[in-house]
Amino acid sequence: MIRTEIFLNGMSVGLNKTTKTILLKAVKIPASSGIVTSDMLIQDGKISEIAAVHAEKSPDSTKIINAAGAFLLPGFVDVHTNGAAGFDATWGLYDPAEDTFDSSKKAYLNGLEQAAGFFLSHGTTRVVLSMIAAPLTQLKQALHNFAEFKATHPLGKIYEGIFIEGSFIASGECAGAHNPAYFLKPSFDLIRELQDCADGHIRIVNLPPEHGLKIRNLIPALNEMGIIVAGGHSGATFEQFKSAAEMGFRAAVHFLNGHSRNSFKPFYGGSALEAALSLDSVFTELISDFYHVSRGYLLDVLQRKTPERFLAITDSMFVTGLSNVRRFRISGLQGEFSKNQAYLQIRNDPGTLFGSLLTMSRSFENLLSLQTAAHPGIWTRLHPALPFERALYRTLQMCAFTPMNYLNFKEDQPIFDLQPGMEADLILGQITGSPGDYHLQIKKVFLAGEQKVQKMN
Repeated sequence: MIRTEIFLNGMSVGLNKTTKTILLKAVKIPASSGIVTSDMLIQDGKISEIAAVHAEKSPDSTKIINAAGAFLLPGFVDVHTNGAAGFDATWGLYDPAEDTFDSSKKAYLNGLEQAAGFFLSHGTTRVVLSMIAAPLTQLKQALHNFAEFKATHPLGKIYEGIFIEGSFIASGECAGAHNPAYFLKPSFDLIRELQDCADGHIRIVNLPPEHGLKIRNLIPALNEMGIIVAGGHSGATFEQFKSAAEMGFRAAVHFLNGHSRNSFKPFYGGSALEAALSLDSVFTELISDFYHVSRGYLLDVLQRKTPERFLAITDSMFVTGLSNVRRFRISGLQGEFSKNQAYLQIRNDPGTLFGSLLTMSRSFENLLSLQTAAHPGIWTRLHPALPFERALYRTLQMCAFTPMNYLNFKEDQPIFDLQPGMEADLILGQITGSPGDYHLQIKKVFLAGEQKVQKMN
């Protein structure tokens, strides 16, 4: 039985509300050319028109929302999250009292719905769920359950697919918060088997480039299947990374985290870090919680890669949004909250972080605030403050448009603005604060033209 409404953080999150035509009046729409004040007409789940629209010209059944002064933003796209609100993409629904997971089909499907409501409440309208290293039977079971949710649930559209992150890490030295006991050797047959379990919904696979010749022909074969090949938890050299990129490798996974070797010497051209920065074709995922990567390094990477290659991700864990957990176990590893409750770490190894507690709404706030105040970099002496309009658009690139382009595989047709014909994944809200300290107040969230979130006053 699908619930019609759930409540999260003072918001109503509806699961089956449908209005075919919606007219948003006098909204402020950030665009590459600046902030435009306009109406937006949504019909049959898609943006139909961005212009002055007279209410009397719209269908009688049109829902009219007077939103003068509010911002209308693209829904956030998170291409790397392990889960939230008690749900983990690999292991299912978490029981805090027992510190265990329920991986049954019923629990898994309920967990996907629960997490979807949480994501929507934070403005995230498209998600790629990341799976950690786990027994092969567990991965297959989770993929089957995910495919069923996608096929049968109204909220299935929020999930863009699955990211196989941990299974094919090449070395225990680069494991980070993954259990090396469950690492597998990559092969086309194995990945095709997993893709069959997922009914074609695997979108990204992490294949660290140091696998070398083992994956050289695998990369283009996976690309032909519509699977993006990325690399993280990597000890690759520059030359290995570049060779993989030439074969169709597309992204550095949670860049500057999860152990990515760096070298200041010229041997082998350097390492994965130097390659990810130097190769313009490579996207970089970054966790912008200011714990995984310092402010100075974030700004330096942004300057080098530009917003067109900067993917704002959360890498959030199942404990994100839970208030009654301080320690946990998953996939044979033990984790805990930091002393200030702001991030996660491997128990007894505080230098190794364990996913994050970040949401995309907070990532948006952090990146917008960071760019609107002057701040020293690491390699750059000082990054000057940007005007609000420019910083806002760049932030939306990192949180929405660039992830869309990354997933679309359409380098010749990049998306830079909201435009007619796009699915109406939208956030209506207010941006308050001042340079260096901005906040997003979400009022409504639309998923494919259907209002899913309403802030409760």
